[in-house]
Amino acid sequence: MRFMFFYLFLKKQIMKKLLIILLLCPLFSIAQEDYSFKDIAGKWIEATRTDKSSIVSNFKDTIYLEIRDDGFMLVRPLIGKTYFGDAEIKKNKIILKGETFEIDQISENLMKLKHGKYLHRFIPFSETSEPQIDFSGQAEQPKEIKTSTKSLLGNWTVYKKTDKEFDTKKIYIKSLELVEVNLDNLLSGTLTVHSMNKQSSSPVTIFIEGVEMNMATDTNKYKAQMLRNDGNEMILKIGTVTYYLKKF
Repeated sequence: MRFMFFYLFLKKQIMKKLLIILLLCPLFSIAQEDYSFKDIAGKWIEATRTDKSSIVSNFKDTIYLEIRDDGFMLVRPLIGKTYFGDAEIKKNKIILKGETFEIDQISENLMKLKHGKYLHRFIPFSETSEPQIDFSGQAEQPKEIKTSTKSLLGNWTVYKKTDKEFDTKKIYIKSLELVEVNLDNLLSGTLTVHSMNKQSSSPVTIFIEGVEMNMATDTNKYKAQMLRNDGNEMILKIGTVTYYLKKF
């Protein structure tokens, strides 16, 4: 008798749990939303990256994304190869060139994408937004500008740029590797530039004159003004473009 009572009680509890699971099944299916490119269109820059254990990871290959309504997508890591093309969305997955990004969350100011073993958090990014920098020294100490050739040696990578006249057809600087001091005010190395669909590197010679850097390759010349150089971080102004570089 006791066994029969226990059996009926256990059966009742199991049925309750099954009923709860069946009621929740529609909710689980709703969680897999069908996204469109209009939901994720825009320019995004990676802010943070966490692994599967939710541990924040240190990274140098910051990822820039450009996604358009028509399905065009560009993935540009700070370090590594840029790839782009017509992407495809299947439910909450974005597929581009064999790579799959899973949409974890999307809002006006935040997009979370799972890619590989990491969760990438992106925030909106504009190439035309000029940051407020005060060089007057009233609000903060003046920026340090080292002009010695030794302070410029090393591998410099552009981690951010702003351009009030941004154009997808423009060629921008991606990195600058300075390896040799020829004279007190002359350096040589490699300049890497890129546009939306190509990248190239060429030997460069740089002549330092005060805070000005005159760069020359076989095909192009650039006149840059150093707005900052502390030996590890540098800000260069070339025409309408401001480059923010770090030494890695």
